[in-house]
Amino acid sequence: MKRIESFVGRAQKLNEDGDIEYCLWVGSDGEFYVQFLSNTRNGTCSTNCSFKVSEYRDQRTQIGALEVTGYDTESGNRLEEDSCNNNDGAFLKAVLQDLIPQ
Repeated sequence: MKRIESFVGRAQKLNEDGDIEYCLWVGSDGEFYVQFLSNTRNGTCSTNCSFKVSEYRDQRTQIGALEVTGYDTESGNRLEEDSCNNNDGAFLKAVLQDLIPQ
């Protein structure tokens, strides 16, 4: 995967104060991937993996957090298990709503 170096986004959390800082990657499949860089307030997030935008794009407005599985940012391989961080689904939803407004 190749990081889009000129872009760093900031999405406001959906139900709390604070922001999620994120970057974008392009995979060898031509797909965009989101990687969390930091969380400005309360809570942790997985910063060692990325999430495929097209997999979750249509779920960005559903009620409740998303169940997400990430990709290894270096190899591009899908991880075997769901995200181990319980905030990732909600944070990804906030990022997707920032990237793809309704």
